[in-house]
Amino acid sequence: MSRNSISLSYNGVVYKKTTLIPCERNLAAQDSFVESLHDYIAEVTTTDAVLYFADGVHPQHNSKSTYAWIKRGSVKEVLSVSGRSRMNINPVIHAQDSCDIIMVEGTSINAENIYELYQKIETKHPKSKNI
Repeated sequence: MSRNSISLSYNGVVYKKTTLIPCERNLAAQDSFVESLHDYIAEVTTTDAVLYFADGVHPQHNSKSTYAWIKRGSVKEVLSVSGRSRMNINPVIHAQDSCDIIMVEGTSINAENIYELYQKIETKHPKSKNI
């Protein structure tokens, strides 16, 4: 029995954790992408264009309860912080200056705060017509 298995079984089924394995990666494709990205950034740098990378994030500071087989009549407690508050951050990072980060925080990432983010970018670069 693997170390992720639990000794209880029902009809020949054992309740156990899945095992994470790294997915296959294609190093040549990754290197090619990074190289083309460097070329694109260099090309953009020669123009008045401004290049940002964007990706919304949703960090959560809390333990998550999951399922387990627990002896009938027992309670398995997991320590956690209070609440399940989650932040929704919509940031962009300047491709040519990684210290240049603009972000908008909200209750969710939606059209309104994306528009607010774009307005902040345009305010920061009022003379640039290509963002």
